[in-house]
Amino acid sequence: MHILRYVAAVAAVLMFAPSQSQAQTVGIGTNPQGTIFYNAAAAVGKLMNDEMKIKARVQAYSGSTTFSPLIDKNEVQFGLINTGDADNAWRGVSDYEGHPLKHLRLLAVLFPLRQSCAVAADSKVKTLADVKGLRMPSNFIAMKNYPRVVNAILASVGLSAKDMKSYPVANAFQGFAALGTGKVDVACIGIGLPAIRKVNLELKDHGGLRFLSIGTSPEGIAAMKKVLPSRPILVKPSPSLVGVAGPTWFMANNIFLATNDKVSDDLAYRLVKAIHQNKEMLVKIMPQFKLLNLNEMYQTHTMPYQAGALRYYKEIGQKAK
Repeated sequence: MHILRYVAAVAAVLMFAPSQSQAQTVGIGTNPQGTIFYNAAAAVGKLMNDEMKIKARVQAYSGSTTFSPLIDKNEVQFGLINTGDADNAWRGVSDYEGHPLKHLRLLAVLFPLRQSCAVAADSKVKTLADVKGLRMPSNFIAMKNYPRVVNAILASVGLSAKDMKSYPVANAFQGFAALGTGKVDVACIGIGLPAIRKVNLELKDHGGLRFLSIGTSPEGIAAMKKVLPSRPILVKPSPSLVGVAGPTWFMANNIFLATNDKVSDDLAYRLVKAIHQNKEMLVKIMPQFKLLNLNEMYQTHTMPYQAGALRYYKEIGQKAK
């Protein structure tokens, strides 16, 4: 809880930092408060303030489909975006149909987002394949990319949202909260969020909650990747990971820090360098940054990297994975 209060305090300072200053001011677009994206943006913002002497304002939106076009226009300079949404935005498909965001550029892979579905601990459901026909959150009208996430997870065991009983919600958090109140039987989310602890407490009479392993057969992984660029990742139990009772397979997809081609190459270079050289500071603000792989910040993607970022990677000899 100490970490969460610290992140909230950091974000508050960043959002309301005065702009009447000689220091450069930039905006970091992110998902709503309480999300991993928001907390990570606050950490990056503090790094920019403390190490680069740049005033960074964390600006929360309903989702990346809202703020990505603003980054493309340089109305917001930076943002956190997952690999699937970055691919859609660059190619102009799905939520960006007919409107490709060709000014967007990638800076760095920050860490993988690990996601799967959970049930009450005493549920008769033992595997992800067992959830077929159960009540599950749907629609996600405020998080338009999330149905794709859910379908990718389900695809790993040969299912899709069409195989479930639909319970419309606004976003993934409302959907996961419905698990705690018994309105759904299964719900998906990224591990390590405060919302998980709350639902786990609400389900105390059921032994708490339990995450299910995604499918890991070659066919299942191929089906998952077809829906969303991702990979399986094995997560071991930890006191900080509520609901992970034993070694559990999750779907992992990269979270990128993005910018645009109007941001100066020098600023992009300095930011990537600051992230690469200050992992310890980022981890203190947000433990999720333990997953930041300093040797794999530059990874191949359909969206190109910003020129200043590429200059830094070339300087340290890091090649695209």
